[in-house]
Amino acid sequence: MQTIKIVDVTHQQEHQEHTAADLIFEKRNKSCEIVVILFEYCNFACTFCPQNHDSTLGMSYDEIVSKAELITNYINNNKFASEFVIRLIGGEPFNDKIIVGSNLLAAYSELARRVREGADLKGRPCEFIWISNFSMLECRDEVKQFMDEQGPDTTFVVSFDLKGRFNKANLETFKENIEIFAPYVRNVNTVITKQNIESLLAGDEYYNYLYNKFDCSWDMYIKGDSLNNYAIPLESQVLEFYKLLADEYPRVEFIVPFLADTKYGAFHHTLCSRGNGAAIDADNTIIPEGCVGSHYLKKFKVPVAVQHNGPDSFIDNTLTSFLDKYNCHSCEFYQRCPMMCFSGVKAGNMISDLDTCVNKLLFQYVDAKKKK
Repeated sequence: MQTIKIVDVTHQQEHQEHTAADLIFEKRNKSCEIVVILFEYCNFACTFCPQNHDSTLGMSYDEIVSKAELITNYINNNKFASEFVIRLIGGEPFNDKIIVGSNLLAAYSELARRVREGADLKGRPCEFIWISNFSMLECRDEVKQFMDEQGPDTTFVVSFDLKGRFNKANLETFKENIEIFAPYVRNVNTVITKQNIESLLAGDEYYNYLYNKFDCSWDMYIKGDSLNNYAIPLESQVLEFYKLLADEYPRVEFIVPFLADTKYGAFHHTLCSRGNGAAIDADNTIIPEGCVGSHYLKKFKVPVAVQHNGPDSFIDNTLTSFLDKYNCHSCEFYQRCPMMCFSGVKAGNMISDLDTCVNKLLFQYVDAKKKK
């Protein structure tokens, strides 16, 4: 059996110099995210996705159920987390082609049952989140029954992109499914690509509808290879996008910390769960750093930045290259800042055209508006 090693480390260790890198421990997110890649097979071909959507690796009952032991092992050895979020992704887990006439929904159910029974949560919450593109047609009734049987600890995070995901037909299917499955939707998630930014800045009526009906979030773009470079936005574009979110979409998950009341001080953990998370690949390989983004960076041989040594895998070259790039510890907004996707920055998810960190500029923009 493969295990995930948990290292209990404080940011001030005996006989160890208190370095800038160690300070980041205080900002570790206490909400533990466990990302499980069941398989990469998908019925979509999103232009910005780094996965191999023809692969059927991991797409059997036994392979899916086998991941329960890895998940429960991690939970039972994690003393730091205040809660657990198990994020189950494909590919597309609810594709008609693989669900109709198969035993995959039974496998999903058995995986969750074994985790619920095997995890020693010690009163800590645990939720199961299924990531879906909401393209199901023939299997709608089966999927709805599955969600009803799972109960209130199980929800969907729905993938929606303004550009690069849907054709006309499957957009209409998405719109039907978002209404059918609305009671099960935790939030709607979009990728920060150049095309999505441009579309939202231009105005998108349907995104506005989704925002007004559901919680919404945005993920940093992790490019697969050089062919996807066209989707990378400029830092200046990202800043204008962030300002738009702050002004018009203030409930977007990662924008909330920027708008928080600072009358009595403010402290925010990192939105990224690095240092308190796990990730499992389709072949049950444990992904180092608990980060799917780092996994795809290595897969596509993204150059490694300057290597730093740290007390455990949390302080790795992905994290410290981010801290070095933006000189985070000397920033006046360090305590308030939720940071961002460390792997995304390493991957070059923004084209540099600003001299200052985008987050810092957003804090300055928001604070200036509050003073008016």
